[in-house]
Amino acid sequence: MKITPGAAPGSNNWAVGPGRTASGGALIANDPHLGYALPGVWYQALLRCPTYDAAGMTLPGLPAVVLGRGPYAAWAFTSTMLDEQDLFFEELDDAGERYRRGDAWLPLEVERVAIAVRGRKPQALVLRSTDRGPLFEADPEQGLPPRSLTWASHFGGDLMSAFFVLAGARTPGEVEEGIAGYVAPAQNLVMAFADGTLYQTVIGRLPARRSGDGRLPSPGWDPAYGWDGFLPRTANPRRLFEPPTDAVLVSANNDVRPPGYAQRLPADFFPPFRADRIRERLLERRDWDFEATAELESDVTSRYARQLVAALAGAELSGDAARARDALVAWDGELARRGAAALFALVERQLQGAAFSDEARHFAVPFPGGPDPLLRLLQGRLDPAWLDDVATPDVEGRDEILERALAAAWRQGVKRWGEDVEEWDYGSLHALTLRHRLDAVPVLGRLLRRGPFPLPGSGNTVAAFGSRWQGGSLPVIYGPSMRWIVDWGLPEAARAGLPGGQSGHLADSHYDDQIEDFLAGRLHPAPWSEQAIARATVSELILLP
Repeated sequence: MKITPGAAPGSNNWAVGPGRTASGGALIANDPHLGYALPGVWYQALLRCPTYDAAGMTLPGLPAVVLGRGPYAAWAFTSTMLDEQDLFFEELDDAGERYRRGDAWLPLEVERVAIAVRGRKPQALVLRSTDRGPLFEADPEQGLPPRSLTWASHFGGDLMSAFFVLAGARTPGEVEEGIAGYVAPAQNLVMAFADGTLYQTVIGRLPARRSGDGRLPSPGWDPAYGWDGFLPRTANPRRLFEPPTDAVLVSANNDVRPPGYAQRLPADFFPPFRADRIRERLLERRDWDFEATAELESDVTSRYARQLVAALAGAELSGDAARARDALVAWDGELARRGAAALFALVERQLQGAAFSDEARHFAVPFPGGPDPLLRLLQGRLDPAWLDDVATPDVEGRDEILERALAAAWRQGVKRWGEDVEEWDYGSLHALTLRHRLDAVPVLGRLLRRGPFPLPGSGNTVAAFGSRWQGGSLPVIYGPSMRWIVDWGLPEAARAGLPGGQSGHLADSHYDDQIEDFLAGRLHPAPWSEQAIARATVSELILLP
């Protein structure tokens, strides 16, 4: 599940009340965005015993369903993007054995461990900690002093109990009580209950910081900084809609704080492009069902692209730059496999480079990737000095940089696909190759590999097939790692899909039998009752102790 640095996978989930579904029951959908591989991350399962009953997606080896449904409720997660780690610069004494706290010097905690290594002698490690957490040694090459790390997960917590509680919960109150011991990682929990109730909250604990927001390292020696444990769980954002309701709940790694929520919530929220598109679509109709929801999961219209193109509309451009701008202005923002989506990808790349790569090279700092900085710059919400090329003595203006970038993108596209933008092949840039963990093994890796598959969308569309430029291509490196829909008006049914198959064995027919349907947005039934399961069963494997 390796993710290329700079990529930013996320997730979508949403729920709609009975007043917006064709069946008259609440409906919920989830598609977590993770790195792709064969076999995939998730394993679809129904786990049933006298004290536990749940169906959905699990991680191989876990004794519970992570995302799915129980008899009375269905649940879905996305990452809250909460800042759960704080770094503190530390001052050590000359011997490197004590750290300063105010006017006092405290001894470092030292632990010696041996790591067993196959075929070699155990590797001895010395682990040192302060009262704030593990200590990282000074890094003179990077100009960094010793640092200690405070991380929510170091405080322990009960991760698995939350999954057992979700499977059996009948009410939001039971959920609140049952997830109290869950600490990290923070997740946006959306639930749809069989009685039509919709519920949303952040599970995980919010750090109780004495000062600051944790975005930058703090002075560890100053007692004014640090955590006093966690805020009470009542501080977490929550929303509740009781039946009858036509409400919608959406989270897509965006800011989920409801109106009137006053608590600070330091987090690296994603821009709301996906969340706003999902909400926009959900409010358009009152007859949501499995098929319409699966189609929404495959939506590739980009609100980000529309906003960026709108920011280009008033520029004074000529020649090829004007042709590129005019083609984008006439485009509807749909990142389809063919058409102006390819031009948009080329233009965005040129603009990102023109705005930020010169500073990144000159000051030897990371390239500020992602859509938000570029959009804010073009909308005038970021210092226009970023548009100046620091590698030249001249001071370039906005239209000058736009002229260069759009003209360069247009010429690249014409050279590659010809003059007709409608025939430009975005799918040839933006393709998915599913690779096995043994992909690097000669011959075997090729047998285990599937693809490439040309795909629409981007990391900013609901169908979040995210990518990063590698030379002249834009390969997909993350996206929906599964899809799951439950409609409580049809309680015997659910829909599910995987971007591969259930099996990790090449000779098994289920190694890759879901790829075609998944990429086309088609899901398969996930029966619940024993009778429905029996009707759908095509084979059985019985494991005996």
